[in-house]
This record gives sequence, C-alpha cells and structure tokens, in this order.
Amino acid sequence: MHLLMHLFEKRFRMVALFALCWAPLQIYNITQYFVPNINS
Repeated sequence: MHLLMHLFEKRFRMVALFALCWAPLQIYNITQYFVPNINS
C-alpha cells in the first residue's frame, strides 16, 4: 500500500510539473485564438 501511494504521488508530481511548464504556452495560444490582435 505504501508503494502504491508513493507511485501515485510521483505520478501526480510529474503531471503537475508538465502542466506548469506547458500552461503559459497554452494560455497564450487560447488567448490569441479568441483575441487575434493581441500582438498588435
């Protein structure tokens, strides 16, 4: 049981790190889609 919780925690940290790294780019792309003149 302890091993299972350890693996779950490790997986959660990997997913959280992935989301943290990619979130700014995704937010920018979504904003650019809805507000096309954001770079002007």
